[in-house]
Amino acid sequence: MDEFLKVLLIIAMSSVKFIAGPVFLYFDDNYNFSFIEKISYSIIGGMLGVLIFAYGSDFIVRVWVFLKTPVVAIFKRRHAEGKINADHFIIRKKKVFNSRNRRLVRIWSNYGIIGIAFVTPILLSIPVGTFIATRLIHNKKKVMMYMFISIVFWSFLMISIFELYHVLTLQDLKRSIIE
Repeated sequence: MDEFLKVLLIIAMSSVKFIAGPVFLYFDDNYNFSFIEKISYSIIGGMLGVLIFAYGSDFIVRVWVFLKTPVVAIFKRRHAEGKINADHFIIRKKKVFNSRNRRLVRIWSNYGIIGIAFVTPILLSIPVGTFIATRLIHNKKKVMMYMFISIVFWSFLMISIFELYHVLTLQDLKRSIIE
C-alpha cells in the first residue's frame, strides 16, 4: 500500500506541476523506482493532467461566466445605489499585456502549438498550458498529441540527467554540472 501511495503522489504532482513530479522522485531515498518506472509515472501524471484540463476547461469557462455575470451585476447595482463607497473600493484596470503574455504571444506566433506544448511542462504548468492550447486550437486530439510528445521529451531529459549525474537534489545537480 505504501508503494501505491508513492506512485499516486508522483502521478498527482506530475499532473498539476509537471516539473515537480520527476524532481520529487529524487528528494527521498525511499523512492527507489527503476528508470522506466520513473519515466512512466511522470508521463502518466502529465497526460492525466492534460486530459483533465483539456476536457474540463470548457466546463471551467462555463462556470466562470455563470458566476461572474451575477456578481458584476450586483456590484454595478450597489455602486449605482451609492451603497459602495468609491474611496474604499477602487477598481483598477488590469493590464492585458504584461511581459509573460507577450512572451506567450511571441511563442504562439513563431512556433504555434508546438512551441506552447514545448514550454508547458517546464515553464507554464500542465493546467495553464493545456488551457491556453485548447483555447487556441480547438482540435483536442492534436493538442494532446503535441503535449504527449513534449511530456515524453521532458520526462526522458530530466530523469536521464538525474540518473546520469547520480544526484538526489537540484543543488547536487548544480554542483555536479559546475565541477
